[in-house]
Amino acid sequence: MGDETRRQQAREDFKRARMDGLFQDMVARMRGRPDELLPFEEVRQKLHGASGVSREQRRIPLKAIIGSVGRYQDFNRDFLPRTAQDRERWASVSLAIEDKPNLPPIEVYQIGEAFFVQDGNHRVSIANRRGREDILANVTRIETPVTLSSEADMLEVIRLSEYAAFLEQTNLHEHFPDADLKLSEPGGYETLEQQVEVVHFSLQRESRREITYEEALRAWYTEYFLPTVEIIQNHNLLRRYPGRTEADLYVWLHRHRSALMRESGWEISPDAAAADLNARAAGGLRLLIQRTVSPDSGTGAWREEHLSRELGHIFGDILVLLDPEQPSLLPQALAIASEEGSHLLGLFIDPQGAGREGTFPRLRASFEQSCREAGVAGQLAYGRGDPAGILKARSRWADLAVLPAPVEGSDRKEYHRLVDSCQIPVWVARGTWEGCRRVLLAFDGSPKAKEALFLTAYLSVFWEFSVTVVTVEEAGMPPETLQNAVQYLEKYNVDTRPVQASARPVEAILEAAGQAQANLIVTGGYHSRRLLPSAIGHTLDTLLGRVEVPLLICR
Repeated sequence: MGDETRRQQAREDFKRARMDGLFQDMVARMRGRPDELLPFEEVRQKLHGASGVSREQRRIPLKAIIGSVGRYQDFNRDFLPRTAQDRERWASVSLAIEDKPNLPPIEVYQIGEAFFVQDGNHRVSIANRRGREDILANVTRIETPVTLSSEADMLEVIRLSEYAAFLEQTNLHEHFPDADLKLSEPGGYETLEQQVEVVHFSLQRESRREITYEEALRAWYTEYFLPTVEIIQNHNLLRRYPGRTEADLYVWLHRHRSALMRESGWEISPDAAAADLNARAAGGLRLLIQRTVSPDSGTGAWREEHLSRELGHIFGDILVLLDPEQPSLLPQALAIASEEGSHLLGLFIDPQGAGREGTFPRLRASFEQSCREAGVAGQLAYGRGDPAGILKARSRWADLAVLPAPVEGSDRKEYHRLVDSCQIPVWVARGTWEGCRRVLLAFDGSPKAKEALFLTAYLSVFWEFSVTVVTVEEAGMPPETLQNAVQYLEKYNVDTRPVQASARPVEAILEAAGQAQANLIVTGGYHSRRLLPSAIGHTLDTLLGRVEVPLLICR
């Protein structure tokens, strides 16, 4: 075959390659996916790359070549030609490869896992066209504080450039070489830098000495970032948000928590904010359907969440619904918070909206003074509107709700709705309370009664009280119900006294509580059927009107 014929075939091959490239570019634009080679110098600068530190000859995968030093506009990502003016050069190199298969190595720069052609763009193009998998190259490695993947596009470079700038600013990688704070979206590193500055300022103010930036950085990473990442892992947020990084979720959680605190007026813990973020990702429709079909279907969710925590006091955040007409309410909430080392979330609900300029400011001053005197951290928030609706939205930030007892002559249904709006245990304040010594557990073996049994056993570990367990003889209750409850409590070394009563449920509970001199009664919630012989809620409603000690209602 003559030289001119071979050259003509090479030109035709170039033409087909260029047409394939144009088609690829069109498809890429339609799909919104970039099909560009990356410019080496721009990438190097953005990633804070140093000068070449080493050079070696080896074969490199063609798929890992993602950019060029000077001809990144002449070829697409698969190194298919884009300009007709390149035809003769492309054909000449193609013929040279046929005549001399062992051409000199191409020259490339390596950044991370990616390569950029310095010399040999046409050889790469033709090798790709012929289906080769690798090519011989002289490789000069460029060191950068971040790693570039072989699938990176310019958006990834921009993200990594921000990461490189963050690392250069903080020197985090020098102090914590295994730290991985890559973000999948630009703009988040400013938040991280601001947090380090806040920690720096706080440490200097607390220690009253000069704190170095390195000390602040170490404190931020070990005391804020890593514990929050652990919370993210515990809530499986990475599974909820595929394709995101732990650093992404750290920034999101910080912003979400800040928004929640602005909205609520309370200090929201990172754990509570993560739970809310998880719930929003999961969606509430399935849970809403379950609760509509079966009101008891949510039973156990609170216990399951708290069992997943490390052993410790169980009421981290306590919501107290303040009522100026019930002065015993706040002291009981403060006493529990002191016992548990809790944070108090005060809430004043004004259905008519008149309290902003009247009752609320006075109540807030009194609340803050009471918290200071008790040595309890607390914040008071204001809500206007339907109390049950507000309480339902707010109770998700707490582990226990302390509510006022129903006043005589009040609407039972409204109070029932108020208690049932809480998805957490409810402490109904009655009389005075200075700590548990003797507890009465009203138990019927139902799901919500089992929640009460769990909480009683758990609290007994820290509050060290004795328990009287009372069950009521009635048709349908298995005879081993009382025995099972006693055995459960005894596993926790709780001093337990069983009572099998034959009286009506309310009378049986009140009589047993009086004999035991109980200063707390624990029971299941409104939909516990076995202690409700006449109507749903009748026993609990009657009990709420007659007890003289606090009542702990469990879901």
